[in-house]
Order: sequence, then structure tokens, then C-alpha cells
Amino acid sequence: MKAVDPVEFINHIRELLELEDSVEINLDSKHSDIEEWDSLVVLSFMAMVKEEYGVEIGGEDVRKATTLRHFYELISHKPLVNIEKK
Repeated sequence: MKAVDPVEFINHIRELLELEDSVEINLDSKHSDIEEWDSLVVLSFMAMVKEEYGVEIGGEDVRKATTLRHFYELISHKPLVNIEKK
């Protein structure tokens, strides 16, 4: 299990979504309420999670999650995978 900083996690999502500073999100934000969240973002999110946190999440994980906190907790508790950094 890897310790995940919640502020860092939210910042990664902000960068991924290219959110303006005026857009507020936090761990309790529902991803379905975030206008920029779409199927392409989901794929990018899954890749970012693997690269940044060494954790693989699948489609079923995404379907079950309703808030960013669900993703945060999932990432915090999933076993690490072996990844190669280029």
C-alpha cells in the first residue's frame, strides 16, 4: 500500500482536466459533476494513476466510483504494479 497525498492527487486531476483556478474540486466532488470529465479523460486518468502511483485501475473500478474520494481510497489501498519509467 502506498501513501497518497490528497492534495497531490487533486492537483494531478486538476492538471489532467486542465481546470482553471476558478474551478473548485475536492475529494468529495462527484466526477459526474465535473464538466470536463468524459470517456477520454477516464482513459487518461487510468494511465496517470498507473504512471504516478503505480496502481492499475480498471473499468469496473471507474464504474463503481462516484466521487474523487472513491478513486483516492482505491489508489491508496490497491497493490502496486510493476511499471517501467522511460
